[in-house]
Amino acid sequence: MTSTKIRTILFTMVVAFLFTGCSCKKTTVILLSDHDNNVGQVKITNAHGSIVLDQANHGVSLRKQYRPKHTVAIAENKIKDRFGSVLAVEPELPAKFILYFKNGSDVLTNKSLARIPDIVNEIKQRSSMDISVAGHCDRMGNEDVNIALSLKRSHRVLNILLDQGIDSQFIQTSSHGEGNPLIFTPDNVAEPRNRRVEVIVK
Repeated sequence: MTSTKIRTILFTMVVAFLFTGCSCKKTTVILLSDHDNNVGQVKITNAHGSIVLDQANHGVSLRKQYRPKHTVAIAENKIKDRFGSVLAVEPELPAKFILYFKNGSDVLTNKSLARIPDIVNEIKQRSSMDISVAGHCDRMGNEDVNIALSLKRSHRVLNILLDQGIDSQFIQTSSHGEGNPLIFTPDNVAEPRNRRVEVIVK
């Protein structure tokens, strides 16, 4: 399981129920898909054995004195009814914007420039205090020059955000140069989709 799949295992919702007439507790673990409908897997283990959950909206009920036996499908409406309060406090996913630049420069394309109001609105709606601005280049030209150019691009977007009233203390800038492309190409190949700044608003 990787940290980049934030909601691959969306929840392991652990709910304890006290049964009448006994002091044993039952724990229910349910696996949900992420926002892109991807599903990971989680292994549930106690002292008596293990079971793997790898299907969305499936769960397993456990008691510590018994081996986990099987998973069961749970209707989505039942999950919402039973665990609605848990789902309601799930952190909002980060918003991601990609802005593109003209070849060999820190000048935004007109289409990308038009997206700036969307970014500013997202920041204000979230009252965000965690904004990442990362500059990138394609593989045209010298690697050191591209590191400097991608930093220049991130600073260009930073300055635009500052001009829109966003507080600088909430913005982190970085430069990836040509090292983290969206589209992999050989050296000295122009690729407009790699000439970009990625803005992440949390």
